[in-house]
Amino acid sequence: MKSTALVGGSQVVVTLISIIRIKFVAILLGPSGIGLMGMYQSATSMIATLTGLGVGTSGVRQIAAASAKDDNTRITRSIVALRRTSLILAVIGMLFTIILSEPLSQITFGNSSHATAFAFLSVTLFFGAITSGQMALLQGKRQIANIAAISIFGAILGTVFSIPIIYTWNEAGIVPLIICISLFSILPSWWYARKISLQPLEMSWQDVWQESQLLLSLGFVFMVSSFVASVVTFLTRIIVIQEIGIDSVGLYIASVTLSSIYTGMIIKAMSMDFYPRLTGIVEDNHACNRMINEQTEVGILMALPGILATLTFAPEVLHLFYSAEFAAASDLVRWMIFGVFVKVMSFPLGYYVVARGLGRTFFWLEIGYSSIHIIMIWFGVLYFGLIGVGIAYSSMYFLSLIINYLVVRRISGFRWMTANTRIVSIAIVCLGVILMTINFLPSGTALILNTFLTITVSYYCLKKLNDLIRPEWFTNFITKLKGRFRIRG
Repeated sequence: MKSTALVGGSQVVVTLISIIRIKFVAILLGPSGIGLMGMYQSATSMIATLTGLGVGTSGVRQIAAASAKDDNTRITRSIVALRRTSLILAVIGMLFTIILSEPLSQITFGNSSHATAFAFLSVTLFFGAITSGQMALLQGKRQIANIAAISIFGAILGTVFSIPIIYTWNEAGIVPLIICISLFSILPSWWYARKISLQPLEMSWQDVWQESQLLLSLGFVFMVSSFVASVVTFLTRIIVIQEIGIDSVGLYIASVTLSSIYTGMIIKAMSMDFYPRLTGIVEDNHACNRMINEQTEVGILMALPGILATLTFAPEVLHLFYSAEFAAASDLVRWMIFGVFVKVMSFPLGYYVVARGLGRTFFWLEIGYSSIHIIMIWFGVLYFGLIGVGIAYSSMYFLSLIINYLVVRRISGFRWMTANTRIVSIAIVCLGVILMTINFLPSGTALILNTFLTITVSYYCLKKLNDLIRPEWFTNFITKLKGRFRIRG
């Protein structure tokens, strides 16, 4: 709960700051500009995942495992290897993107006119790889407050400098904008990572190579699965462009952003704190099962109010975040929000497989999910248009929830506790009621009823959270937070 509050609080601030940037870009460039920026980011993200070799994720596991055993020598060896490996991969990623700039442009847009843009964007892979290594270090050491601060500072700096870029150059400023955002992610992460004190230890490059083999062996599995996920995102946008048009890519990106903007803080908290904590106790099945159940319960209770609110106010929020042109994405958002809800339930189970170090199992699960997902997207767009992407998204995460549950149950004997089953049942009923009222009642009547239902369920969730953590926990947390930021009163 503490990590979710910290990460969530920072995400709220980041979201508010991002609204300014997104709104500015959406008004000036429209759906086509958002779509173009999304295609650039999707293509470079795919290359970054490939050349990053998964050392960020495997580095978190190595550092967290060593920290759990209080092995200072192992911690230092893992950190030094992670830093040097990240630097080498950063250079490789940048050069790889420059070399492949023309093929990337051909595959993405069907011509080579964007090759120069991809060459310039190669610098974002350098910044991204360094940032990933530094964030893995902080995450492995569970410095959640510093990670939250990095998100806030990065968003502020990126927004302050990116708005003048778009205002001055319009669509020509998209590439400088992406570079600017990437640059101002690396600076605050470097500032906080350098504060971590290490035990004095001499390591030759041969020692680094031996230590890096541990990172790369498990990291390769994460890299392949993440790369496949990036390919799915990339191919989804290609399918939408070819079947519907680039404006629809902008609507799709807006829907993905909006549907996960609230629950993103919960998912991020899982990766930042739940994952390293789970790694520390992964050999104790009983403790792992209890922690997964706790994370699932807190995740659902925190996510449900935001999910219901997004369903209820999707057109209004799309207009607020972007512009009136994006209201057409309302139905897609509502389909995708189902997938987001199931994702909150599925991720704690998925992290168990990662924390356990079951690389082969994780690899085949992710390959299977991604393959099924892209097939669903293709058929969905073909038969249902843009809404088909949302149908495929929800279906894929529902399937992953079932399979992840069966896999973890077989390994550790996991079962959902009664409280989680009850909360899920309530959530499904509420989601169904809201969708029925939207489709079968006048818009004004549906809005009033769904607003009342959202407020009622939000009160229930807050009361359950209060019962779980007790009021004094919240008071102590606020006191510590004020002390950290030197706030009086």
